[in-house]
Amino acid sequence: MTNSSSFGYSIQGPDMARRVASGEHVLFLIASWRYNPNPEITELWRGIKDIEVVFIPRFVFVRQLSEKGRVVLPFLKPHDSMVQRFTRWFVRLVGKGQVRFQSMTELCDEMVEADTDLASSPDRKLWIGDYTIMMSYVHLLACRPAPPLRLPVDVGNDFKRRFHEAWHASGYKEEPKLCCLYLRWRKSLAKASPLKNGGELSSVLPAIRLLNAAGYQVALTGDREITPEIRQEFGGGLIDDLTIKGDRSIYQLYTASAAEIFIGNNGGGVTLPASNGIPCLLLDWYPVIDGFSHSWLYYKPATYKDGSPVPYDRFLREHAFDLSCSFGTLGNISEEETTEAVTSFLQDMKNVGAPDPHADVAALIPQGSVFHRAGSRLSPAWIRHNVPEQSAPLRAGK
Repeated sequence: MTNSSSFGYSIQGPDMARRVASGEHVLFLIASWRYNPNPEITELWRGIKDIEVVFIPRFVFVRQLSEKGRVVLPFLKPHDSMVQRFTRWFVRLVGKGQVRFQSMTELCDEMVEADTDLASSPDRKLWIGDYTIMMSYVHLLACRPAPPLRLPVDVGNDFKRRFHEAWHASGYKEEPKLCCLYLRWRKSLAKASPLKNGGELSSVLPAIRLLNAAGYQVALTGDREITPEIRQEFGGGLIDDLTIKGDRSIYQLYTASAAEIFIGNNGGGVTLPASNGIPCLLLDWYPVIDGFSHSWLYYKPATYKDGSPVPYDRFLREHAFDLSCSFGTLGNISEEETTEAVTSFLQDMKNVGAPDPHADVAALIPQGSVFHRAGSRLSPAWIRHNVPEQSAPLRAGK
């Protein structure tokens, strides 16, 4: 993997490779100079059979043996392009026909070509960018199961102990269940990127109190920070890497891979829970067509340019593939909506295999979407707030 990439691709790339190449041994190389998000992701793969994930440096310096000499660095872009060509040649030379080299692009092409159902989708003309790859990847997750990604046992046990110590130090008696809370906030030049941002941490606090009361310790990941006032109030009920005095990169990976449930926004932080099949409540979600298995979606509120609200049926059907929200503007869901969504999610967790009670509304979303291919669901709380004919109030315990 040599192209500039995010945390999400560093999980999806090797995961895709081990599923596509099931039964083969995979060496997955990541160009370290094009990757910044989390240098510890190789730890997730140490216990996984038949795959090794390795970061490679841009330059390898060899000690000068002669008295005179010089080192000349090439232009970076030609160098980066050369790395892939050289590696391909080296694998062909050393492997003697027994080893196959693929770029990330070629791996994705192989996965898509094997997914014969994609060609017949009437919505394929609407897929842009990497959407075809995501359509195929969510299908791969379902049809080729693989062991969940975990940190090494000793590392995982150490962080579990730290989490539990923080929880019990705040007076909780029972053993905690773990909720990964991912709040995204990015300022990006790409117009579509900020559309995926979530709200402030303060808007989630009532929901966190509800989760604590239900026995969940909430571990914060992403881009928001816990203020001293919030830290003092919640103690071990809401933690981060500072709470447990742990390495931030390892903390993020442990939280996302070991959680019983995930709550958060659309970004790289949802990739690992989704790959591991962890139930997800996806808040402030956009675009309409995205989703994952075992997930419930609560969309951002949308308005047209004249300030009028977008009717739910037009939002789900007509604007489903509008990745840049060209029809108007998006907001963030309220504190009350967040709390109601979490309440509904906890109730849904009691009967995950039940038929979708709102499949008729979800059917408005184009069938040729990741939402449907992954088997995502609409949050019942979103239905109550946005679909007038199904706006019955939430009843506790029902």
